[in-house]
Amino acid sequence: MLEKEVGFTGKFILQKQCQHLNIDPDSINTDCLPQLSNQIHWAIKSFTGDKKADEIKKGIMKYKKALDMVNNAVEKQKEDPIDSIEAQITIGAAKMQIGKADESIKAYREALVVYDNNSLDDMILKARISRKLARALTNSKEGRDEARDLYNNVIDMRMGAEGLYNKALAWNGLGVISWREGDHATSLDHYMESIKMITSISTASKNDKKRKDRAMARIHTGLGNTCLDLLNMEMSIYHNMKAIELYTKLGDNSGIGLTYNNLARVYEETGQYSKAIDGYEKGIEQCRKGGSMRMEGWAMTNLASALIENRRAGDAIQHLDRASKVLANFKDPIAHSKLHCMYGKYYSAVENYHESELHFQKSIDFVIDENSPDYLAIAREEMGKMYHQKGDMVRAEEALIAALDWYIIKKEDARIQNIQKLLGNS
Repeated sequence: MLEKEVGFTGKFILQKQCQHLNIDPDSINTDCLPQLSNQIHWAIKSFTGDKKADEIKKGIMKYKKALDMVNNAVEKQKEDPIDSIEAQITIGAAKMQIGKADESIKAYREALVVYDNNSLDDMILKARISRKLARALTNSKEGRDEARDLYNNVIDMRMGAEGLYNKALAWNGLGVISWREGDHATSLDHYMESIKMITSISTASKNDKKRKDRAMARIHTGLGNTCLDLLNMEMSIYHNMKAIELYTKLGDNSGIGLTYNNLARVYEETGQYSKAIDGYEKGIEQCRKGGSMRMEGWAMTNLASALIENRRAGDAIQHLDRASKVLANFKDPIAHSKLHCMYGKYYSAVENYHESELHFQKSIDFVIDENSPDYLAIAREEMGKMYHQKGDMVRAEEALIAALDWYIIKKEDARIQNIQKLLGNS
């Protein structure tokens, strides 16, 4: 973490502070982190300034909190299989929070193994484990087929009225997978099944109402994204605003931040760059408050895009560099593709075509095998624009036509017309 924030000096600072506190830097336990974070804060603020030093200290303590969750869950594992399952679920959630997707998947799989080995007969519990595992698997192409099967299994389970919550979120999960794969019409159908099911649930307690509101917020967020990609901007704004309303009611800063980011995308796509910039900045602030690092990285990447479009490329690079440090902690090919695409866009704006080409190629490489056609098309379109600006019309035409093929399938008329105009000038 320190090395990412302050360069190689960070490693030296860590070793020095560990020596001062008589801590082995290769085996730092969580009990040492509060004292160590104070020492590091004191040591780096002359390099980074108070604000950045405060952020790094908070980051260390958030990491401690996640590790404590894992350790506490492990200690709670007893002979009772339910305790063991709950411990693994807690571990899975904590590992996801700190960007360790593979370890999260491993924990959820272990929970299912314990369930099956003990011949338990609790379909609600099995559904809960299955959909959490599916959600962890969804981020990569390799896991999506299994995730889809798990979600369908949850939908097919016989759980009575008590199972509607899990079934609704399974439909939501299928909506996410279809959206990631660019099948937006199917995604919309899945989300509508989800919202129909969650709306039908009766709530008898405050906890039930809160759980229902949280699920509704997630579904509205997904609908906002899908409506944007279906070019129904009015409905996208509606669903995003509903999600912000629900997340605000729940006091969920991470959810608010995620949805402001999505809402800002609508404004950016419609050329309202000032409103987009404001939305992304609100999203970053809320994600930071909620400790949602991955989404913060996404929002900073998107903010850079809006700044470049608003002819403020000079303001964009600091957000890209920060996003790069944050997203380095996460295995998210689509996020890394978008990040490198925006780096390419920045370097094109400042006419550093060599760096621009390198980043666009990295962007394409991240998603070429991910079955994420939206992000692949965006990278190719932006790369084509760079070549066109550079005067390399042969490669401009090649990249732009590759992007155009997908936009014709999606019927994105505005993008189609822009590319055809560029091709007409090639």
